[in-house]
Amino acid sequence: MNNPIFNTARIFLQNKYHFATPLELFKHLITNSSYFQAPQLKNDSNDELLYKLIFIAGFHERRNCGNIVKEFSQNCMIQIRDRIEDIHMDIPTLIQAFLAMSNVLLDDEKIVSTILKQLKDQEEQITLKQFHSIQHCLYKLGRQNQYWSSKACDAMTNNLTTILIQDYVQYLHIASNLYQIGLFQESHLIKLLDILYYKLGKQQKHIYLSKFTFQFAQMMFNIYPEIINQPLNQLNCNPNNPFEIYFSFLKRDYQVCRQILSRKNIGVSIDYFENENFPYLLRLREDSISRSQTLLETEIIQILQLLEIKFQKFQKVLIYDIDFKVMDNILINCNGPLHFISTLDGEIKQKSFNTMMQFRHLKTLETQKAVDFDFFEWKQEDSLDYKISKMKNILNLI
Repeated sequence: MNNPIFNTARIFLQNKYHFATPLELFKHLITNSSYFQAPQLKNDSNDELLYKLIFIAGFHERRNCGNIVKEFSQNCMIQIRDRIEDIHMDIPTLIQAFLAMSNVLLDDEKIVSTILKQLKDQEEQITLKQFHSIQHCLYKLGRQNQYWSSKACDAMTNNLTTILIQDYVQYLHIASNLYQIGLFQESHLIKLLDILYYKLGKQQKHIYLSKFTFQFAQMMFNIYPEIINQPLNQLNCNPNNPFEIYFSFLKRDYQVCRQILSRKNIGVSIDYFENENFPYLLRLREDSISRSQTLLETEIIQILQLLEIKFQKFQKVLIYDIDFKVMDNILINCNGPLHFISTLDGEIKQKSFNTMMQFRHLKTLETQKAVDFDFFEWKQEDSLDYKISKMKNILNLI
């Protein structure tokens, strides 16, 4: 990760625990819970507390260790909350700590309020990219903050020549999702689409990075949900859609993004270059995040096998990697702790906006039924008979 604050945390911890690579360090930390228990954390300096949080909640392999990383991050944040008045950070560190919280979807009023206050005190030094990061963190934590949302929107709309198209599309994918759930004004979204029209029109080098293609497709599903069930060569906009005027302009980039995503297999990222330097070049890369099977997924496999139900694991549907495709038309996703925003006291506040967005898109499919399994509704102490009965009910076998 090319991030100075994250790298400072990584180097400090690698030197302290004597590991040559970040992956070795991460595996060591998550398999030694004593580093993240209250007695040890209370003895850690403020810097070391922050470094532990920033590293484990920022390292890409965290998504394969959702329960553990969220628990360890929670323990770090409880200690940080107790000391927050005495911890004064510069802008990059404040934002990196905020990003760490949002990565593991852990919210705390005292910590967030203090971070935002310290950021406001240094507001004149905040860059365009940092305004964007603040808004992204608030979005991931399900928070609405008119002051910072307005600042981010102003920064995005008043810096047309400096903002990267990738950052702008990420912002639009957030705004369009908030619009769909009633938390973003239509007039503001139209203004943002006007700017996207300008930005894409000025762009001479067409580069479709993997993250961009995914977020552009999500943005299009949010703005034009009618296209989800349409073939790529027969795309039509609903005439009643308030954003119809932009459809013909955005359609071509959407078609390119969808074709790139259709070639993407699990574990592989694809970048596409369409410019004079690298005309029509596809670059395939291994994903930095590997895919492993969770305990919940293992239990579902066991039950499907007992019921002798046909299923496939880790399938691509639409643009998403689905945990299970059952009987050819039922899509099952397993939502672990990293799909839910929760407090430091363990209270689950809500499902993340991104998880809700994916479910909404999949639910729109006409030929398939989307089902979410949430980790707290499928308890370890529940009997196997109960779980089998629940699965039968979902599959309409009762």
